[in-house]
This record gives sequence, structure tokens and C-alpha cells, in this order.
Amino acid sequence: MEKKLLIGENEVSLNIIKLTDTEVNFDFEGEKFSCRLLNKNNSDYLMSINGHSFSVSVTNFENKGMKQIFSKGFEEYIKLFPKAIGSSSKGSAAGSLESPMPGKIFKVLKKAGETVKVGETILILEAMKMEHTIKATKDGCIEEIFFHEGEQVTGGAVLCAIE
Repeated sequence: MEKKLLIGENEVSLNIIKLTDTEVNFDFEGEKFSCRLLNKNNSDYLMSINGHSFSVSVTNFENKGMKQIFSKGFEEYIKLFPKAIGSSSKGSAAGSLESPMPGKIFKVLKKAGETVKVGETILILEAMKMEHTIKATKDGCIEEIFFHEGEQVTGGAVLCAIE
């Protein structure tokens, strides 16, 4: 699955091979990377990339949904992907644009570029042996759906962005 990032002023694309709560493997410009979360303490992370460990501090930078990353004198601003309008990071429920719990994308009913009305089903998430309908929380146009049918998602993962 391809994911876009904004790193500083540059937009880059990553080909995600594996994505879990503690690991992401991806290709970037023909090179393979394996990243693991080894330990987390508040906003401080101990990470491993291709077997090399290092510490990182991450701060939410509220301007434009960016995250501020610090490591060994290195500082960068990263935006992982557009935050879905109308979603909530606290107590997400079925019907929001975030995954209410870990699960698998069972069915994607809409495509990027399609217009939706409040309450219209965008996708169905399969979790805990149940289907959870994810519906539009506002009228608008689907900017992007971040996952495909069959992909696993974590709880709180942004599933869709609506303009």
C-alpha cells in the first residue's frame, strides 16, 4: 500500500509492506527499511531502523497537523497523512472516520473523488467477529481512503479523509 508523507516541505511516497502497532516495513526510492518500536516513554521513543537503535522525541505541532521530530540534534516536521475532518481521537465510535478498534477492512464502498452525504456508508470494518459500518460524518468529497479491502488497521487509525 502506498502512503504519502510530508517531510518538511517535501512530499514523499512510501510503499508499506508491513504495518503493525510496533513495526513498519517499507520501500523508499528502491531501498528497504524495517522500523521497530523498542520502547516508549511518553513522547520519547527507542526505535530500531534496519537494526540500528536510536532515541527519538515526538511532539505534536498543532500547526497544520504536523509532528515535530527530534533525534541527536536532528529536527524535522512530518505530516503522516491528512487527518479526517470530523473524526475524533478520543472515544472513536462506529460511524466516525477513525477505526473504533483494531480490525480488518472488510469492504470499501466508496472511492476517492466521490461525494458523500452525512450518514452514508464509506467502508465496513470487521473486528471482534462483527461488522462495523464506518459512515460519513459530514457532507463532502472523499479526499482519500487510506486502506484497501483485506488490510489490517489499528484502533484509532484514520481510515478516510473528507473535504
